[in-house]
Amino acid sequence: MPNPKILLIDDDPNTVAAIHMGLQSRGYEVIDALNGQEGLVKCEAWNPDLVLLDLKMPEIDGIEVLKRLKQSQPEIPVVILTGYGTVKTAVRSMKEGAYDYLCKPSSPDEIDLMIKRVMEYNRLVRENKNLRQQLRTKYTFKNMVGNSAGIQEVYQIMERVLNIDSTILITGETGTGKEMVAKAIHYSGNRAEQPFYALNCAGMQEQLLENELFGHEKGAFTGADRKKTGLFEAADRGSLFLDEISEASYSIQAKLLRVLQGKEFIRLGGLKPIKVDVRLMAATNIDLEKAVAEGRFREDLFYRLNVVPIPLPPLRERKDDIPLLADYFLERYNEKLNREISSFSEEAMDLLMSHFWPGNVRELENAVERAVVLTQKDIILPEDLPLKVRGEPISKTSRPSTYKEAKEEMLGSFDKNFVIQALKETKGNVTQAARRVNLPRGSLQRIMKNYGIESKDYR
Repeated sequence: MPNPKILLIDDDPNTVAAIHMGLQSRGYEVIDALNGQEGLVKCEAWNPDLVLLDLKMPEIDGIEVLKRLKQSQPEIPVVILTGYGTVKTAVRSMKEGAYDYLCKPSSPDEIDLMIKRVMEYNRLVRENKNLRQQLRTKYTFKNMVGNSAGIQEVYQIMERVLNIDSTILITGETGTGKEMVAKAIHYSGNRAEQPFYALNCAGMQEQLLENELFGHEKGAFTGADRKKTGLFEAADRGSLFLDEISEASYSIQAKLLRVLQGKEFIRLGGLKPIKVDVRLMAATNIDLEKAVAEGRFREDLFYRLNVVPIPLPPLRERKDDIPLLADYFLERYNEKLNREISSFSEEAMDLLMSHFWPGNVRELENAVERAVVLTQKDIILPEDLPLKVRGEPISKTSRPSTYKEAKEEMLGSFDKNFVIQALKETKGNVTQAARRVNLPRGSLQRIMKNYGIESKDYR
């Protein structure tokens, strides 16, 4: 990395000479200006990494120079040099955009330490800017894969809501890509430069969820030894995505409603309302209208969330997208795992096309990643795919030869589908699924084992 370039603007030649010599001896590239106008000209021509600016100068004082610099080159940090009598003015200059100030006379070590702080700050700003650009590139909805009619409909809705602040409710089965859609909307819209936060509400105790969302004041409860900023405050001017919103308690739902209605909340243990500007996106894999009818979800919050509904189709309803998605994941994991797998065999692709995909896009991605890891060829074969993907389908032309065989086949199909539905409804929680269908947990697990059903596929 080249030596930092420092522009020193001060009308005192002795001060300029001393600072110039001290900085140059530490390897900095330094250029001087003895008045404000000269400093503005040299700053534009030289584009320094940092400006050291004296406050008290004739004709154009330091505050005016600072204002002009922040208008023309706002990315350049400015450190104010001030005497003890003008410290209040120096502090006020920070409201105009100064990074910090130093009192004169400052030792070369003090100035060197300040420069290093500013350079580290600049590095972090650049990294953050690069990261945001990468996120914008990665999550833009234009990079989402799929040409089916159902997914094209989703794209059209997304494009219409990129730059509006209305709440969005994304619905669909587990693994359909609800968080991906939320990120694409954020990073493609007018809030892309602002923060994006995501939180899964499932399995979180009420107090923990409230703390994560709204934060707390110091002393709010035992062990709260410092103030905590919640996600609504952290996401101010950006977006907040709440997955599995149906899992939030009635109390949390009431607090969410207040934020949506009044754009403010109160930290746990606090008294003063905090105003925020957050675009809220929520997601669920259950029927919220049914939950409202059953008294499990607030009707007023449902209508606040459901301003713009985005239903995501399951993968089984967008079969035409499976080859596109499979090739996309193949390319991704080739690059990630340093492999050079060219394609899928015709038989392997047939298996991908015929599978039911209860885990949707997430399950397909896992299947492709596994195949890229395990294959020893330059093409993915049926044996590289997971067992449940390459399982032999029942022939449409064959039928059981006896009544007993037909009954066992029908009962087996019923057991399998019944357990899968219970796991879907409980998001893969085996204990809750067993309780819901009134079966001992061990019995449910035996059925799962018999049919190769894995609870993780439904989480």
